[in-house]
Amino acid sequence: MITPPIPTIALPMIWKRTAFIVAVAGICLYLYTGVIDFKYYDQLPREPDVQHGNIYRLNMHGTILYETQEDVKRVQFFEFGGVGLALTGMVLEYFRRKRYGK
Repeated sequence: MITPPIPTIALPMIWKRTAFIVAVAGICLYLYTGVIDFKYYDQLPREPDVQHGNIYRLNMHGTILYETQEDVKRVQFFEFGGVGLALTGMVLEYFRRKRYGK
C-alpha cells in the first residue's frame, strides 16, 4: 500500500505567517497600553501620595495624575515591547520579500 506524501507548507509561507503574527502581537500589545491608561485614569490620585508611592507625574490630556514606579515600568514595558515586536515583524516581512519575493 502506497501512502500519499504529507503536504508541507512552503518556507516563504511560514516566514510570512510568523512575521504577520509577530507584528499583530506587537500592535495589540501597544494598543493595550491605552487600555491600561484608561483603567488607571479613574483610580490614580490627582495629588502626590508619598505613603503609597504615587509620586510619578502622568499628564493625561491635561489632567495630572500620580502613579507608582511599578505602574510606570509596566506601561513602558507594554509600549516599548509592543513597538519592538511590531518592528520585528515588519523587518521579518521585509527580508522575506527580499529573499523570496511577493
